[in-house]
Amino acid sequence: MTNHKEHGMRHRIARMVLSAAAALTAAYPAAADEPRPEVFALTGLALECEGGTVVFTSGQLVGTVHEHQSRRGGDQLVFALRLRDAWLTDGAGEVFRAVGSASNSSVYTQANDGSPVELGTFVANFTLLGREGRKGAVHVLVRATADGIRGTDRGDCRIAW
Repeated sequence: MTNHKEHGMRHRIARMVLSAAAALTAAYPAAADEPRPEVFALTGLALECEGGTVVFTSGQLVGTVHEHQSRRGGDQLVFALRLRDAWLTDGAGEVFRAVGSASNSSVYTQANDGSPVELGTFVANFTLLGREGRKGAVHVLVRATADGIRGTDRGDCRIAW
């Protein structure tokens, strides 16, 4: 059983947390727009895999996208998407199912010379599954910093942009 002294201490801590939350909310007003649902069609997108090219015959990336003004003055884009009903085929007619997700958090601002700059991280992880098991995977991580763009690609399939 909680004694009165412990109950009073918890009540004071709760008030401090609520006060801090209210102060942060006042200092950083809510974004101009709320996260919105988005759907991106994948039909026709090709992946280059070690065994050849596979093409999405159906499927979508679905999730939420949020664009707002960042605290440092740039426009911020955040999204979290997952594959839905994503099917691919190769040149031999074999059918594959794709599962996975993509996410991004970027700030768009201007460099000292006025040119546009994107700073942030993009991640995509897709796995292709066929009748015989795993066909391949896309594992991409791209980071854009003030020093340039760095990326890692650990998958055995590549997005054919």
